[in-house]
Amino acid sequence: MNVNALIASALLAVVLLSLSGCGNSSQDPLIDQLISSKFGTRHYEMDFRGTRVGVLQTSVAQSSYYTIQVDNRFWFASTQDTQLEVRQSLNFSAEPPFELIEATHERYAAPNTDPYETHRIARSGDSLVVYRLNQPDSKLASDFGLREYLGLEIGISKEDLRAGDSVSATSLDVGRGQLGSQKWVVEDYTSDSIQLRSADGSRSTLSRSSEGFELISSTDRSGFTLQRIDTASESMLELHVPIYAIPSGIVVDRPIERQAELKLLELQVAFSNQNAGPWEQLLTDSDNLVLTREGVLLNRSKSKTSQFTPRNRDAQLEQVKQLASSATSGLRKEEDKLSALVSFTHEYVQYAETPDPRSVVATLENRQGDCSEIANLFSALANASGLAARTVYGLAYDAQSSTFRIHAWNEVLLNSGRARLVDATWNQLVADPTHIEFPNGYVHDVLPTLENMRLIVVRTEYALKES
Repeated sequence: MNVNALIASALLAVVLLSLSGCGNSSQDPLIDQLISSKFGTRHYEMDFRGTRVGVLQTSVAQSSYYTIQVDNRFWFASTQDTQLEVRQSLNFSAEPPFELIEATHERYAAPNTDPYETHRIARSGDSLVVYRLNQPDSKLASDFGLREYLGLEIGISKEDLRAGDSVSATSLDVGRGQLGSQKWVVEDYTSDSIQLRSADGSRSTLSRSSEGFELISSTDRSGFTLQRIDTASESMLELHVPIYAIPSGIVVDRPIERQAELKLLELQVAFSNQNAGPWEQLLTDSDNLVLTREGVLLNRSKSKTSQFTPRNRDAQLEQVKQLASSATSGLRKEEDKLSALVSFTHEYVQYAETPDPRSVVATLENRQGDCSEIANLFSALANASGLAARTVYGLAYDAQSSTFRIHAWNEVLLNSGRARLVDATWNQLVADPTHIEFPNGYVHDVLPTLENMRLIVVRTEYALKES
C-alpha cells in the first residue's frame, strides 16, 4: 500500500468521524450531526500479517472559534531499520462553506527533529495552491473542504441505504498535492455497523451510532490491517521488519550453487503485476539486480538513498559493553575485531525462530534468537567495540528451500570509508552476494511487492571460475 494512498484513505475514514460539536452552529444539520461527538485523540495500529509496522494517532480540536484543526501523526517501520514519521495537519473553516484553509505534510526520520520533506497547500482567493519548496507550484483541480472530506460519511448517512449501494468520496493527498476519488460498495449494513468494500479490494468496518461513524478496522488486499486500539504506548513505537512475512520465499528459476564462493550474482527481476514499486531504485535498465560482496551495484544514473545510521543505543548497555570487551580482548586491528565479533555472536546465540521481536537484552538473557535478533546483537557489540555497524534487512538465498527469504545481516563502516557486509547468523565475515538489501522506503510499501516477485539467474561469477 503506497504511503500517500494509505494516509489519504486513513484520514478519509478516520479523522473527521471524531469531531465534536462546534462552539457555533454551522446551520447544516447533517454536518452538525457528523461532528457532534467529542473532540479527542484516537489511535490505530497497522499490522502486516500479525506484525505491527505502523501506528496512527489522530487528534481533533477547535483551534479557534471559526477553525477546526485535524492533526495526524503516522509512525512507520523503515526498511533501513529506522523509524519514519509523517505529520499532517489540516485546518477547515467551521462555518459554511467549510473550506479547507491550509494543509501541511511533513516527513521525519528518527532521531532527526527537522523534517526532510515538507509539502503545503494553502487557500489563495477561491483556489487551493500547492507549494513546493515554499514556492507556489500548481493549483488543485477543484476546491476541497469539509463537505468533500466527509463525503463517505455523508454518503452512508442516507436513510434508505442498503447492502449493494455504492458511495463515492473525494480524498486529498497532501503529500502529492492531488485530489483522488474512491468508490465504496456497502457489503453489510446494520443499526450499529457498516461494512464497506472499495474498488481496489480494501475492506473497512465502521461502527454506527446516533453521533456518527467511526472506523474500527480496514484491510487491503495485500494483507495490511489498520485496527482501532485504546491507546499507543511508547513501546508500540518500536517497529520492526516482519522477518516471517513471506513464509514461502521468493522463487528463483534454478538453484544457486556454492553461494559462499560467489563474487558476483546477476538476477533478472520480474513482477507478475508489472509493478516494481520501490525496487525500481535498485534495478538496472534491463530490470536486473547486480550483486557483489559489497552489496547491490547500481546504475550510474541511480544512487543508493539509504543513510548509514549506526545502532548506538544498545551499545550503551553494560551487559553489551562487557561482552564486547571480552570478545575483542587484546585485539587492536579493525579486521581482527570484526572477525572476532562475527564468530562470537554466531556462537553465543543459538538460532531459533521467534515470531515476536526480542530486544537485545532478551537475546542476551535467552541466548536464542532469529537472524534479526542476532544482527541487532552484533550491531550493539560492534558499536560498543568502536566499529560503526547497523542492521540490514532484505532477501538472502536459502539453499535448503532454493528460494530467497527475508533475512537480516549487518553493514560495518570501516576506517577506510568502505562498507563491509557481514552475516553473523551464517558466520560469514564477508556476506555472500545473494544478500539483497531492501530498497530504501516504508516496510508496508516493500512487502507487498515480494509476493509478485520472481527471480531468474542471469550470471554467476565465482572466486576461481565463472559460469
